[in-house]
Amino acid sequence: MQITVHARHFDMTDAIRDYAETHLTASITKYFADPETTDISFVKDSHRFTVEIRVHLGKKMDVVAHGEAHDAYVAFDEALEHISKKIRRHKRKITDYHKTAIEKQAMQAQYYVIDSVEEDDDDSQDDVENSDTQIADDGAPVIIAEEAMEIKSLTVSVAVASLDLSGRNAMLFKNSANDRLSMVYVRPDGNIGWVEPHLEN
Repeated sequence: MQITVHARHFDMTDAIRDYAETHLTASITKYFADPETTDISFVKDSHRFTVEIRVHLGKKMDVVAHGEAHDAYVAFDEALEHISKKIRRHKRKITDYHKTAIEKQAMQAQYYVIDSVEEDDDDSQDDVENSDTQIADDGAPVIIAEEAMEIKSLTVSVAVASLDLSGRNAMLFKNSANDRLSMVYVRPDGNIGWVEPHLEN
């Protein structure tokens, strides 16, 4: 876990830095093995310290907590307690929804990996057709791997959270609100897209 520690209006000591990094790592990794980044900010105002901890769990998934006290260590401990509770609740929510999804009847599906087709503009059609090939004789793409998978029943919000935590670019799921197949995916602009087909009347 990459941890960045900032300090404003006072000199950060190695002892405080080591304390913050060690205790935060021990607390957070109990719930998420490898958060992307974490920022700890110490600010001193007169004789009072304010600490902000910001943990980036995945795409657009930040957890933030604050602590305030006359002592830097106490302020950090307060912020750490708050962020640990938030992350624990978030982890429990994800786990509970996944358990519920497992208990429901999941759809069985097959997952395929298709070989990519790379063509040079200068290649002739004959060269492409006679090349080693990513295209089968019947014109279908060549499947290079496959495995069985389950399409779980989830709410849209849980599917989005699961997508954030998985690090994948897309997730197919069954919307538990209406039992329709849906997909959430990461758009090129970083936002999350949601696709759900309409039933014909």
